[in-house]
Amino acid sequence: MIQKAACVIACGFFISGCASLLHSPEERAEVYALGAGFERVQIDGSELRVYLRLPSGRAADRGRLGILHLEIHVESDGAPWLTADSPPVDPTPRSLISLQLAANDPSTVTAYIGRPCQYLDGAALARCDSSLWRQARYGEGAVAAVGRVVDELVRRLNPDTVAMVGYSGGGVIAAHIAARRSDVACLVTIAAPLDIHAWTRAIGVSTLTRSLNPADRPAQMRQTHFTGAADVDVPPESIHAYLVRAARASTVQVPGFDHQCCWARDWTRLRARSCLSG
Repeated sequence: MIQKAACVIACGFFISGCASLLHSPEERAEVYALGAGFERVQIDGSELRVYLRLPSGRAADRGRLGILHLEIHVESDGAPWLTADSPPVDPTPRSLISLQLAANDPSTVTAYIGRPCQYLDGAALARCDSSLWRQARYGEGAVAAVGRVVDELVRRLNPDTVAMVGYSGGGVIAAHIAARRSDVACLVTIAAPLDIHAWTRAIGVSTLTRSLNPADRPAQMRQTHFTGAADVDVPPESIHAYLVRAARASTVQVPGFDHQCCWARDWTRLRARSCLSG
């Protein structure tokens, strides 16, 4: 307590340096999302973290927004694994890349959906099935959990069209959901392993035997898939089989980008090269 109080005082002089000390990953995400104009949305029956950004002053009037387009960003797998086959004890993201992508998106109505077991307190995390961020992180249960939130957002907002966007493992979930819906006009993935079997072979980790592979049933709407030329975490072979079977897919390889740099920073520019641009 004394140390935290001292940091609060010091933050009067060193705000950015203290931010990481004052906030847990959950708190940092909340502070960032609210500061970027999102509001927290509770979905009945779901523990997934959901943020929504609507036109200014319209939050209480969702039923009459007349929304033409809803853009939904899906969180990545979250906290990094300790080694190739050693998962984290808590999958809550340490990085804000997915939230930053959503915040930097110029779409009028933008949603962010976290993944199963992320952003939970200790008791809730202990009750959460750990396979949902391990072997089954792209399994039916994980896909359905995010899909139910998408269903509810669409029910509440009644958009004409929906776009799904996912960074890293969030792109895998986004691809599965897009393949199951008729209202998704555009799918965009960023550094996503869309053939999970080729991906696990390429990076030398255990096969995800309890997960669904997007390459087995690719989405068929307009779609754009961004890859980083310097990405060793999701190498090129992680997407080839998907692209062969997805008739309306295009790819954009970005020179110099790896798995993290610099997707969020350059998202507005990159987005203009995708099916999101119209």
